[in-house]
Amino acid sequence: MNNLDALKKNTLLEIENLDLSFPIRLYKHSSARDFFIQAIKSPWSIFQKTNENPILKNITLKIFKNDRIALIGLNGSGKTSLCRCLAGILVPNRGNILKNCQIRSVIQTEAGFYSDLTGRENAHLLSFFLYNSLSNKDRLAVVNESLDFSELGAYVDAPLSTYSMGMKSRLSLALTTALPQELLVLDEVYSHADEFFQNKIQARIERQIKSSGAVIMVSHYEKDFINLCNRGIVLHEGEIKYDGNLTTALEAYRFMNGPNRDGCHER
Repeated sequence: MNNLDALKKNTLLEIENLDLSFPIRLYKHSSARDFFIQAIKSPWSIFQKTNENPILKNITLKIFKNDRIALIGLNGSGKTSLCRCLAGILVPNRGNILKNCQIRSVIQTEAGFYSDLTGRENAHLLSFFLYNSLSNKDRLAVVNESLDFSELGAYVDAPLSTYSMGMKSRLSLALTTALPQELLVLDEVYSHADEFFQNKIQARIERQIKSSGAVIMVSHYEKDFINLCNRGIVLHEGEIKYDGNLTTALEAYRFMNGPNRDGCHER
């Protein structure tokens, strides 16, 4: 196998010229009176598409096996939007995402749950989507282990409508981090977990990061990156400003934004 073949084999994901934007619609009227007059005359014309709000601009990158990527940037720089594009939640306006692996994304810890079902029933339902390649026996083992890990006790058989946000986070994180993945995308996974469970789930996630093929991680804390990542990508206003060495990426981020901006902090 030559170097080109080896590089292609180790390329898990390739993004080419990806753009993402959302339409901005503004009222055409200048007063409440104008609004009602315009609504009566032409109900469909009270809103007007005036512009596109660019979220991601010409994103091009490759993700290789054993990459542990810190996705760094201020709030609103496009980090979560990029993660959602990789997860298939958002469809870009332009560009391609070429996948050579399965992607597991942990973005919204409460997503995919049904409030009328119990925690156990939700866990079984979610396991079919997360681990559909497993046998029924192995998938049941994953669910049981995850429920034990969540430490929800008797609440596992209570309706999800009775759960707090922290309890939902426990259930989701326990299940989605049960097994290593080819490409794992983590976006602020500790944000809703209580302090005790944060420490517990952090150790579990660190094990999964080390055993997964590649990882993309979003966090507000530099310590998470320094301990776990070997590559840094800096996003600024929807564009990649740096992609390479993690230490250099953090320095570039600080240089562009200063130490007191709302983004990546020490802890």
